[in-house]
Amino acid sequence: MASTLLALLATAAAVSAQGGANQAPATNCAALKAPTVGNATVVSLQAATRNAVPVRATNGTRLTVSLCDVNVTLTHGNTRDRVRVQVWLPLGEGSDGAASASAWNGRFQATGGSGFQAGLFDAALGPAVADGYAAASTDAGVGTMGSFPVQANTTSALTQQLFTNFASLSVHEMAVVGKALVEQLYGKPAAHSYFTGCSTGGRQGYMEAQRYPADFDGILAASPAINWDRLLAAMLWPFSALQQQFPLQPDGSGTKVPPCVLDAFQGGVVSACDALDGVTDGIVTQPGACKFDPTTLVGKAVACSSAQGGGGGGGGGQRGQNGSATSVTITNAHAAVFSKILAGPASPDGKALWYGLLPGASPTTLASTTQNGTAPFSLAATWLNNFVLALNDPRSNFSSFGASMPAAHNRLAKKSADTTAVANVQAYTNIFQQSQSLFDVQIGTDNPDLRAFQAAGGKLLSWHGLADQLVFPNGTLDYLQRTIDLLDANAVDSFYRVFVAPGVQHCGGGPGAAPSDPLASLVQWVENNKAPDTLPARKAAAAASNSTVAANSTSAAITRNLCRYPQMMVYGGSGDGSQADNWKCVAGPNQQVIAQKTASQTTPLLAVSSGVSNAVSLKAGVAFVILVQVLSAVL
Repeated sequence: MASTLLALLATAAAVSAQGGANQAPATNCAALKAPTVGNATVVSLQAATRNAVPVRATNGTRLTVSLCDVNVTLTHGNTRDRVRVQVWLPLGEGSDGAASASAWNGRFQATGGSGFQAGLFDAALGPAVADGYAAASTDAGVGTMGSFPVQANTTSALTQQLFTNFASLSVHEMAVVGKALVEQLYGKPAAHSYFTGCSTGGRQGYMEAQRYPADFDGILAASPAINWDRLLAAMLWPFSALQQQFPLQPDGSGTKVPPCVLDAFQGGVVSACDALDGVTDGIVTQPGACKFDPTTLVGKAVACSSAQGGGGGGGGGQRGQNGSATSVTITNAHAAVFSKILAGPASPDGKALWYGLLPGASPTTLASTTQNGTAPFSLAATWLNNFVLALNDPRSNFSSFGASMPAAHNRLAKKSADTTAVANVQAYTNIFQQSQSLFDVQIGTDNPDLRAFQAAGGKLLSWHGLADQLVFPNGTLDYLQRTIDLLDANAVDSFYRVFVAPGVQHCGGGPGAAPSDPLASLVQWVENNKAPDTLPARKAAAAASNSTVAANSTSAAITRNLCRYPQMMVYGGSGDGSQADNWKCVAGPNQQVIAQKTASQTTPLLAVSSGVSNAVSLKAGVAFVILVQVLSAVL
């Protein structure tokens, strides 16, 4: 049944993608006409020639380009949604709007979003056009900044359409629009089409491979926020672990675990496990082999800034004259919290629900103790309050979990006087399962059946930082393994590869080296059948404040050739440990991933039907549209 549905989706995608194929070439930006876009209606098309647009290429080079800037507005039936698709088409320097074959590299690149944003627009379009691509971005109808205003005339059809747009449809329609405009302006279709994105953008790429397998020849999906319904629920776990040990009071106050304490545990992990790869460089290359006992730090005094004070948990804080903590003594309670964070969410009987952070990843973002000690990570809190809890009676045991969160944080309303449920593991488990059962079909992005994508000739390249502090790397590797289980390792390796980046945080940053140009590797794979065995990576040298080196310098302090999972990176035994040539990828036991058993490995996942009732679907849409504030968090 699932395979048949995917085949139908692929056929529909191929047909709708031909929307502009029969239109006469426009040859000029101003002459572009609205394409046909499946079941959507084009409300408007505005095209303008722009010269001397400042952009930065992938290699960091700054330049100016001329382009045709096209904005297309779509709607669906009577829903009155308004989806913006922006397409940048490269033109010759100082162009009057005429098409220029020399300015365009013959390729189309669709770009993804972040958090609750479906697209990043200029930030993503600029580098793509600087590299010669025709490029596109979309807002899915929910705004360019991921804000969702309440509308007085909101209908169930509108809200459900917005959720569908964001979850699965908008990137496909962007592909149809972008490819049609490319063919109109240049008089020929793009030779190859690509999608690039990280985090939410990574999830969008996987959704395309799963539901619209014919849209793109190559998909670059970094740090993908797949398994969305479980991931966002699992993001609440570090906060829950804190509150299990240090429950909030009825007035919302509570003992705070300062970030300096969690940082001390992270430092302990690095000290214990850094040298496992043969080099001491502050990077945990093999988190799966890392053995660290948090209780070894119990009794240690940790220096904390005044901003990080708060009693230290369990009365371990030493206070200065101004009342702020200057040091905190680590306790067994602190160690228990850290152990739970790494272990990941679990039910009351100890069965794992999903993965936790890998050793070496910072726990402070998801624990959010830098804010006020009582609030979870904002993106997860919004998902809980505006999605999961919005679909339940406020008197239910699900809503009681949210009751203990301050109303001031992300508008989390207090639904009852019960402030102990946040420390109740059963309440957390109920919420986790509710998130999965309500939203997996719509936005989970966890279907491992990529046979239609494989049959279409597509290539899927992913990379994930092992120090990712937001999206758990094990979720990506779990998906890869399930795809292998469905097909086989050789078949999967021919079209889908995942690379791991030790020491790299979410979508980049951290002490490790991140891929320098993974799209170039994907292009070689798609167009020249040169499958990447490694990904070149670089960590740029930090520029001192008095240095003449530009902040965007491409000089590298660290280089690596990232390994294809499940291979692991080891030092060759001699030479400069900062240089890629002195490292190698070796086969062997799976030690990249910490040994965590999930519900999918121990007990069957919740049985989720192939369809969702109209009532639940429409309520989910309502929950989606009432998000009213821009999320500062990046996912």
